[in-house]
Amino acid sequence: MPISTSTTPRRGITTLEWSRCPCTSSFWSLYVLTLEEAWSRLDAAIQPLPTEWLPIEDAAGRVLAQPAASAVALPPFDQSSLDGYALRLSESSSQQWLPIAGVTPAGRVDAPTTLPAASAWRVFTGALVPVGADAVVAQEHTETGPQGMRVLRALKAGQALRRAGEEMAAGTVLADAGQRLTPALAAALATAGVAKVSVRRQPRVAVLVTGDEVVSPADPLALGQVHDANSVLLRHWLATQGCQLVFLTAVADTPEAVEVALARAYAEADLVLTTGGVSVGDHDHIPAVLRQLGAQEVFWKVAQKPGKPLYCAQLGDSLLLGLPGNRASVLVNLIAFAHRALARLQARREEDLAWRSGLLAHPVAADSERGSWLRIALHDQGDGLIHLMPLRGQASHMLGNSQALAGLVWLPAGAELMPAGSLLRWLPAH
Repeated sequence: MPISTSTTPRRGITTLEWSRCPCTSSFWSLYVLTLEEAWSRLDAAIQPLPTEWLPIEDAAGRVLAQPAASAVALPPFDQSSLDGYALRLSESSSQQWLPIAGVTPAGRVDAPTTLPAASAWRVFTGALVPVGADAVVAQEHTETGPQGMRVLRALKAGQALRRAGEEMAAGTVLADAGQRLTPALAAALATAGVAKVSVRRQPRVAVLVTGDEVVSPADPLALGQVHDANSVLLRHWLATQGCQLVFLTAVADTPEAVEVALARAYAEADLVLTTGGVSVGDHDHIPAVLRQLGAQEVFWKVAQKPGKPLYCAQLGDSLLLGLPGNRASVLVNLIAFAHRALARLQARREEDLAWRSGLLAHPVAADSERGSWLRIALHDQGDGLIHLMPLRGQASHMLGNSQALAGLVWLPAGAELMPAGSLLRWLPAH
């Protein structure tokens, strides 16, 4: 989207700012968008990734592209839930000895057997129960002897007996399109005989970390240098998102280095994440270089704190999110924007992006011009409600509160003080 020189505000604009373009002597009008407008533009710029069929064991963390249904009834046959004896309830008197007519271990594939009258049948956990049995007694609740076995405790109909199809019928939908394949869901599908699933292709992500002042955590700091937290943050966060990290590299603060890195990133990735280099300083080269590469700007600057200089641009089928370089700004924008971009690429369910609601645990001051993302913990007051506790150390360079981080609460702009008990929207930290 070309940057307009009009002074007439457009929908979604909260502030009109002027700044000198770092690459020319002309002035550009840069609009600060509302959060909702930025999300809307981000959504419109993304098309879901192609689909592929994968064996269920190879699809960990993928997002289903089609509903998945049970291929068999569960259980597929009448089976015992424990080691014991199958019998008829009417013949289970503690005074009655029942001869043991047969034995069926788990996994036996013989034709179903009918339980003879006035008899018991030895079965094991998961084993086929003979036709005619209506209860299974645990072996520890029986006495055995030369006459067979007898029951020592009262039984009830259906005890320890899993009837065929009682959990679900064949064809039951177990998961909808848009659901992420968790370990439990994958196991449920495997149990139901689902061998392959249709899933979205794994998003390919490239990460560029800018800043000549940034050095490895393993290196001693010279005066003016800082340790590289953003590479670690992005690598670890992406590992939780079901992505393929195609490369992560540090980029020098020169237009030439930025151009080489961006050209490679757009060629190899569906989503490009950068840190730093997107504001209006002399060493913030990413927006200017992307214009030279022919990228289409989606938005630049969002009325949020922290993370106002957030930048988004599209080149071909790839999208870039340029995150401000401060560590907490990176974290906030990963939760609020990068998670959304990846969810759209994978066509995840709308409820995965939905706001949660909770009550503010104590008063906090709002920003008069911008909405604020406050990092929060969830506080249990014993009343069954969700209480949002803003953490100490909210500045954009601070990450010391991360061990308690549960999510981000959105504090609207304008109010001088938001009182305790205010109902607010929040996003989980994913």
